[in-house]
Amino acid sequence: MDHHCPWINNCVGWGNHAHFTCFLLSATLGCAQAAVILCISLYHSIYYRTAPQLIGQPRVHLGLYGTILCVFALGFSIGVVIAVGMLLWLQVRAIIRNRTGIEDWILAKANFRRSEATANSSSSSDANMGERFVFPYDLGIRRNIQQVMNWTCQPVGDGIHWPVQYGCDQYTLTREQLAQKNEKRLKTRLYTIFRPVSGYWFPIFSHGIRVCLNFPCTDEPRIKLAIGDKVQVTRWRKHWLFGELVQQRDEISTEERNRYDTSERVRGWFPRRCAVETNRVNYKNGVSSQNNKKID
Repeated sequence: MDHHCPWINNCVGWGNHAHFTCFLLSATLGCAQAAVILCISLYHSIYYRTAPQLIGQPRVHLGLYGTILCVFALGFSIGVVIAVGMLLWLQVRAIIRNRTGIEDWILAKANFRRSEATANSSSSSDANMGERFVFPYDLGIRRNIQQVMNWTCQPVGDGIHWPVQYGCDQYTLTREQLAQKNEKRLKTRLYTIFRPVSGYWFPIFSHGIRVCLNFPCTDEPRIKLAIGDKVQVTRWRKHWLFGELVQQRDEISTEERNRYDTSERVRGWFPRRCAVETNRVNYKNGVSSQNNKKID
C-alpha cells in the first residue's frame, strides 16, 4: 500500500518499492561498515600503547574531542543499523510474502472467520466456509521477489492488474473484504451513554485506576461523549469499547451541532463502564432486537 515516508519526503508504493528497499539495504550496510571502522579506530586510539598486536601499525590519534565524537558517531550508526534494519526486514518479509501489512490483517481475519465457522458448523455450507482462505497474490518466494526486485529496479506490470494463483481472480481479496465488513456490521451493538466521557487517554480520576491501566494498545482516538449519546460499537475490550457516534441530524440541536462536526464521522475508544447496551443493530433484517443489558 502506498504510504508517505518523511525520511525521503516521498510516497512509497508500486512505482518505487524496489528503489526504497535498495535504499534501506544501502543505509543498513553503510552504517554497519561505519560502525566497524569506528570501533577499530577507537580501539587503536585507546590501546595503541598497551596492545602488543598494535605495535608497528599506523597510529590513530583522536584526542579528547575526537574520541567523544567517535563514540557519538558509533552510537548513531548502531542505532541506524537497528532501526533501519528492522524496517528493511519488514520490507523483505512483505516482498517474500507478496503481502502488505493491511493484507496480513485481512488474511488473519479471513482465516479466523473460517476457523470459527468450522467450530460452529451445523450444515455443509458452514463446513465449506471452514476451508482455509487462499491469498490470491502469493505466487511462491521466487515469483514474489520477481514481482518487485530486478536489476533495473523498475516496477513490474501496470500497477492495477496482478498475477494471481490458480482458482483466484483480481477480485478474490475484494470479495473477502466486503464479507468481513458485512460480518462486522451484523455484529454491531448499539450502546447508550449514561455517564459523561471526557475523551482523555488516561481517565484515572473520572473512571478509576483499572480503566486507566487497561487501556487499548492502539493510537486510535478517544472520543468525548455526553449523557444520552448513542454509539454503534464494533470492538470490545474488558474495560473499553470502540464505536462510532450515531449522529441523528434531524434531531441535533444548535448546541450539539457546535459540539460535533457533523461532516465527519466521530469514532474512537471510550470506557465501557459509561455505556449500556440498548439493542443489537440488525442490518440483515432491517430491525433491531431489544436487549437492555447494562455493562459495569
